[in-house]
Amino acid sequence: MNKKAYIYFGVTLAFVLVWYFLFIAPMSKEKAELNSRLESAQSQLADFSATLAELENFLKLQEQLKNERVSLDSRLYAKEDIIRLFDQLKDQANQRNLAITEITPPVEELIRLNETVPDSTKPQFLTIGLRIEGAYTEFGRFVGDIEKAAYFRGINRCQISSGRKDFEKVAYSVTFKALLGRSGEKS
Repeated sequence: MNKKAYIYFGVTLAFVLVWYFLFIAPMSKEKAELNSRLESAQSQLADFSATLAELENFLKLQEQLKNERVSLDSRLYAKEDIIRLFDQLKDQANQRNLAITEITPPVEELIRLNETVPDSTKPQFLTIGLRIEGAYTEFGRFVGDIEKAAYFRGINRCQISSGRKDFEKVAYSVTFKALLGRSGEKS
């Protein structure tokens, strides 16, 4: 009986080993891989949840920064409007056969415009200086054109000088205050 017991024990042990190597070992390896992937997925899910939680704050911050940028942009004087104004002045002078030799907005005023935070309900002004050469009558008509323009807010200074011999080429210096913004807008 001893021999039969050893045979049964050996066959049982063989079945257990075959069962272990064919089914249990692969299943436990697969279970370990599944647990590893599950932990990785849970980690990614936690990261995704944290990202979603921060997304609302990010969107609010983005909207706040966008509004702040619009506000800051509205406070700056419009460089394009000033350049358009200068081009308009040159065109008006050319129509009157006048030569603008210099356009000078004071640098201090431009710096002040950039540094101050203006009230959006109040208009901004810029002092513009022009040096012009040409005939008296055409200069008078040119100044009349400027005075009728929507941006004009008053002449600060006007100086006329000419040489004794050349009456056709008279030099003028005129400084006036202009309203910043669209040159066609009335205020």
